[in-house]
Amino acid sequence: MIRKSTPSKSWAMGLSLGSILLVTASTLGPVVDVAKASGETTLILPFRATGVTEVTAEVSRNLLSGELESLGYSLVHADPIGLPICDDTDCARRIGQRQGAERVVYGSLSQLGTKVIVRVRSFQIEADSLDYNDQLNASSIEDLDTVMTRIAEGIASRRGVSSHIALGTVLEDEANEPRLRRGRRGFGVRGGFLFAGGDSYGQTDRLTSFRIPYKFERENFFVETTTLLGLAWGSEAVEWTILDVYAARFFGVEDTSFYLGGGVGIHVVSVEGPITRPDEAPDFMETHSQTATSPVLDFGGGVALLRTYDYGLSLDLRYHIVLEDFDEVGGDGAHGLRVTIGTGR
Repeated sequence: MIRKSTPSKSWAMGLSLGSILLVTASTLGPVVDVAKASGETTLILPFRATGVTEVTAEVSRNLLSGELESLGYSLVHADPIGLPICDDTDCARRIGQRQGAERVVYGSLSQLGTKVIVRVRSFQIEADSLDYNDQLNASSIEDLDTVMTRIAEGIASRRGVSSHIALGTVLEDEANEPRLRRGRRGFGVRGGFLFAGGDSYGQTDRLTSFRIPYKFERENFFVETTTLLGLAWGSEAVEWTILDVYAARFFGVEDTSFYLGGGVGIHVVSVEGPITRPDEAPDFMETHSQTATSPVLDFGGGVALLRTYDYGLSLDLRYHIVLEDFDEVGGDGAHGLRVTIGTGR
């Protein structure tokens, strides 16, 4: 019996996958976002300045104030001239209680050559110990705005700055070139399996997939192309990539970020399948192959790891559809779920 392909089922399976990935990204996305405060009243004391000007210290304090306000903190706007500089929690607690604050932030800026060492501590008035205590080096005065962004995120999440580095807050001395990580490009390697849907691909259960894509990545998206260097093969089918273009949007700028996207391409697909002739000879069956050059569609998503490094990892799930029925070998088309892991920039 000759079967005709059912594109509607392919699209339904693909849309279901897309829905699952979208829910996953929206559910897990907040995990990598900085934890926001719930209106905690915070006092930021003047920073002690050693080797830097008082103006630089006050500007840095104002930058930190703005970042904390954007994260949901309610600040005590006291006149900095009337506030003392504190170097320990006892001093900071007394001033915080006097100003009616629930949290106190204090610290120092020290210059060593061209480098500025920023040390910041934070704690709740009612707590016995610090819940944030970290140090970050700015390679220059101009890098202090990025430093204050990182420190604000650290205070909000109660974690050290190195554990929540994001693409928009990479410091100059953390990259090979200034802000290099905002735009990365290079070749990578992807390998995995394509699990055929229904009786597609000549009833092959799965195909082994391997490709060498070229990837261009920015802070919020990436574009990936594969030219001639893609192949999937199984017992009844072989698929060769002539050209693929895939674009996706990141949900977050952390080291671990989810993404959703879609792509188009041109592939050469060869499928083998049984041919039956129920009208002429019910028991007759032979194997026949059909090769076609066809447009393809991909849509899905995944998770990218180590985004702030020169070497990256990824887990990718895409529903792959070849827009060809393959009537000569059963008419079940070629479509399925491609699951791959990737390395590279």
